[in-house]
Amino acid sequence: MSARKLNSVLFVMLALGAPRAEKVVPAPTALSQYQQYSLTTGGTSLVVGTGIGARITSLKYQGAQMLHIGSGADMIWGSTFWPSPQTYWTAACKSANTAGCFPPPTALDPGAYTGGPVDADTTLTFTGAADSYTHLRFRKTFSADNGDSSFTNRYYMINTSASPITWAPWEDTRFPSGGVSFFPSGAEPMAGNAPMLKQVKDTLGVTWFTWDSSAAISGTPKIFGDGGAKGWMAHVDKSRVLFIKKFQDTPPAKKAPTGENECEIYISRAYLELELQGPYDPIPANDSVAWEVKWYVRKLPDNIAVGRNKPLVDFVNQVVSSATSGLPGGAKTGEAGNGVRLEYRLHTVELELGRERDLSLALVDLRGGEVIHLHSGALAAGRHVFSEVGLLHGTFWLIARERGGRVLQKRLLTKL
Repeated sequence: MSARKLNSVLFVMLALGAPRAEKVVPAPTALSQYQQYSLTTGGTSLVVGTGIGARITSLKYQGAQMLHIGSGADMIWGSTFWPSPQTYWTAACKSANTAGCFPPPTALDPGAYTGGPVDADTTLTFTGAADSYTHLRFRKTFSADNGDSSFTNRYYMINTSASPITWAPWEDTRFPSGGVSFFPSGAEPMAGNAPMLKQVKDTLGVTWFTWDSSAAISGTPKIFGDGGAKGWMAHVDKSRVLFIKKFQDTPPAKKAPTGENECEIYISRAYLELELQGPYDPIPANDSVAWEVKWYVRKLPDNIAVGRNKPLVDFVNQVVSSATSGLPGGAKTGEAGNGVRLEYRLHTVELELGRERDLSLALVDLRGGEVIHLHSGALAAGRHVFSEVGLLHGTFWLIARERGGRVLQKRLLTKL
């Protein structure tokens, strides 16, 4: 089916981190067939290449590369984004129930994306072509936060067809082999490759995987597990540098079919894939869903050992519990779990309150100027629906702010 232009569609994403990055600049590259752009914060740099699926082509801490890096022709490197389940990528894969289907549809990865900086120094946004079989088009937005030295990767799965489709978002990040990978243990036991499962330990409420390179690899070298309610997945490399993915937990009932799960690890002799999947939900016709992952990179303190220990778990929990804003003018967000939910639902804005509040709701441009004022005053607990925010085009903040100025909830919106 041919791609359909999405008119008056508003893409919504939760801004977990402030887009206050150092200036976006083109990054030098030996792969001359595509342009690369970089973001830097807290001694860590992230680079995105447009010509190969807008994948993350580099992640460096203090100048040292963390990711497994290959060539332009070899797709198995860097960090990319796919739809799940893998079995449904093509008609041949689906009919044969081929969980190991590869490569992915070219339009999604590694086809060329268009885009670049949204503004002078905060955010990178890229859009790919539509895939005729999956009916998907991807948009990817990357931002950095100097407040807590993090990156936020926001992924849009756009349904280009006239009927609802169902997919789960899937971020696949590749590291050199070695190190320790771990995440909170969920409700379901780990499954997958038998030799790999022998290297899995469940202690301190955490699932740990340390691959013994002398162990034989047989079958499909991949394991699957539920990541629990805390919503993080971590990896420590041989240089004692810690990488963390923070995300909203996906309950087991929402996992993609054909054996997929929230937290997955794939290994080879040369690299390890730290894979994360979101909810398997319907995408309405000519609409989209958004999903995001926040990345932290930290050097481990000298007094914390690399391995299964409580100080390491406590350190990760401390890092992911940090919260900063990301609003124009340095506004601060409300505390986590404040009982306020703000969503966009195809031409309407929905605000859900856990208790009565006196607040304002407005659309704000990236410079902090108010564009549309939707509400001011007291609202009772419950769900409130506001009309469509107009025929504007561009990128804006949708902000719910209580009397006195404290931000209760916010969304970054792009309207085509």
